[in-house]
Amino acid sequence: MVLETNALMAFIKQGTIEGITLGCDYSRIVEEFGEAKLFASRSPVYCRYGDLELGFTQEDRLRHIGIEAAGGVAELPTGIGETKSISIPPLDELIRMIEVHVSPVVLCEPFVVGETWHRVERSGVIINGDDEGGVDAINMSVLPPRPVGG
Repeated sequence: MVLETNALMAFIKQGTIEGITLGCDYSRIVEEFGEAKLFASRSPVYCRYGDLELGFTQEDRLRHIGIEAAGGVAELPTGIGETKSISIPPLDELIRMIEVHVSPVVLCEPFVVGETWHRVERSGVIINGDDEGGVDAINMSVLPPRPVGG
């Protein structure tokens, strides 16, 4: 599997990474990327491949895809034991690109009241900024985030 340079925008548009989508089976991930080396949990599985976080249900179905983007670069898997660095633009630039090329972006509070993220309306992907104007995380999960004040 080759990770295209537009993998970030494809993820933002569709919530998928190179055909990996919510609901796919853990065994499919292992076929594509090999066994994860870093696990936060094994039951249910929550693991990392470089800066790609994957969370699964008890039935081994993918329920969360996240890109940890701190520092403006993310290492994403391209195959078994292989990764590729992709650049992540500053938050304001990324939001502008999304609104021009993908869809409107709205604010939401997906995890903690008062902690605001940006949600891409087309895909449901959520984006969190850091204190320096960069992007901290880009996520897609089964549960939709609440709107601000909702």
